[in-house]
Amino acid sequence: MEDSTSRAAEAHPGPSTLEVMASERENRSAAQPAPALPPAGTLPVRAVQRALVDFPPPHGEVAAWWRALEPAARRTLEIAAPLLVGNLDGIPWPARSRANHIALAAFLSRLDEVVERAERTERSRGAERAERRAHGRGAEAADDGPGGGRRPAAEALGARIRVGLDAASRTAYRLARRGPRLRAPWGERLTLARARTLRDRLHELSTGGGFLGLEGGARRFLIGFDPQRNAAVEYLGTSIADTDDGDDEQIPASTRHVGLFIPGNDSSLVDFEGKVHAMSEIVLAHERGTTGLVVWQGTAFPNGPSALDSRRADIVARRLVQFMAAVRLPETTSLTVFGFSFGGSVAGLALARGMRADRVVHVSSAGLGPGIRSLDDLPDAARVPHFACMAPGDTAVGPILGLDARVPGSKRVDGSPLRLGHGGNPLAQPDIVRLETGSGALPGSDAAPSPVIGHAEVVEMWGSPIKRSLAALLAGGTITVASPRTRADRIAERTGAPWSSSLSHPERAVETSTDPPTPRGAPGANPASTPGPASTSRASTSRASTSRASTSR
Repeated sequence: MEDSTSRAAEAHPGPSTLEVMASERENRSAAQPAPALPPAGTLPVRAVQRALVDFPPPHGEVAAWWRALEPAARRTLEIAAPLLVGNLDGIPWPARSRANHIALAAFLSRLDEVVERAERTERSRGAERAERRAHGRGAEAADDGPGGGRRPAAEALGARIRVGLDAASRTAYRLARRGPRLRAPWGERLTLARARTLRDRLHELSTGGGFLGLEGGARRFLIGFDPQRNAAVEYLGTSIADTDDGDDEQIPASTRHVGLFIPGNDSSLVDFEGKVHAMSEIVLAHERGTTGLVVWQGTAFPNGPSALDSRRADIVARRLVQFMAAVRLPETTSLTVFGFSFGGSVAGLALARGMRADRVVHVSSAGLGPGIRSLDDLPDAARVPHFACMAPGDTAVGPILGLDARVPGSKRVDGSPLRLGHGGNPLAQPDIVRLETGSGALPGSDAAPSPVIGHAEVVEMWGSPIKRSLAALLAGGTITVASPRTRADRIAERTGAPWSSSLSHPERAVETSTDPPTPRGAPGANPASTPGPASTSRASTSRASTSRASTSR
């Protein structure tokens, strides 16, 4: 079990090569042409693959390049260049998933070797420390000189002081290094305990049918995997379209509703599996095969306070827009976007840059997006029904909601002004429906449901009204609309206090049915309609039930 010092050191690992890569990416001129795709019959070296993934060509160009390859050449590239095939938008999902599983298996093999080597080193050092301790005790008890007797008390005290100083120095050194013990295959430094956790969770991702229980030995649909960027993308569904053309629809027409989940800052491969598991609840709530969810962690997310820099959200949003521009859904399939924490800001910026959606849900969101003060600042096509929620005691985003300001006299390395914050507060918008969070329980817990308090708890706790509402917004059902907040509620939210009037009066929340979102391609759909609270049908309004659904996996 990790000690508290190790956990604290890993919470914010500080600047990393991933952060440096993000800075380099933002400083690169947008006009600089992307690297050329490899000609047919050639195998790109790792450096070329890396450049194409970091600065990809347009997805249409990639799809045309892939179509022009012979089937044998495509399969060769899947095996020999999995980084390229697995992460280029425009390549069909089946090929990407096969390539990413190849890359994941190779990565796990290297990670296993690194962990085993570190464990051997740790055992060896442990044996050396035990030997030194035993030697020290023996030396202290030994006779001192031919006259016998123990060493003088002053000398023994000095020895103990030296040992104590050595121990303090080693502790300070470990803390200064923030706990790293080994270098991971992509260059990052991890504690041994964290590396073990990463290995175990990636083994889960590599094997088995996932949280939906895929049958017939089917592998999980891994649409992106790039350890150097801490990137992974999984489609959580029962099937994808069997196609070898990147311009074809990636989802079968039988899947009527698809969600897109964008996580928050500090996202890494270590916690990716947890995100997929937490959000699988809203897919499992519906008939098998009718819904799906893309969990998108497709690039390096910022760590710690650097997430306050609005440019970070812009970097991630650009990558998300590129990914979604290449996603082909059937005309009768709807898309609901769930932006969590920093991911809410990313979702808003992506909508402003042209990403299409039928519904948008800000889940414990940091904001509508830098420069977006209200839905009026979004393009007409992005003014679809919006919803938002935040639990009491959210110290991560509560104090920064609404922050969107330029820092006077501060500039980035490239000379651009430094801007902090993530735009307007989604909870304060009159045309955004606020959802109640209620009570839930952690998966596998026998404890009675308790109030959802905190930041990540909104998605991690199962059986809560907010998770049922998210499932309903994905494909229809009952949502729990929050009661109006008082001045005291707003003060508590801004300070992150674990209190809300809704905790003492849950009966004030209102349950109401909502229809599934209308896909843009469906007959009668109006992509330019402006949402409001009336967008949610309240025909079957009833007082919120005090009973809570039991937790289930």
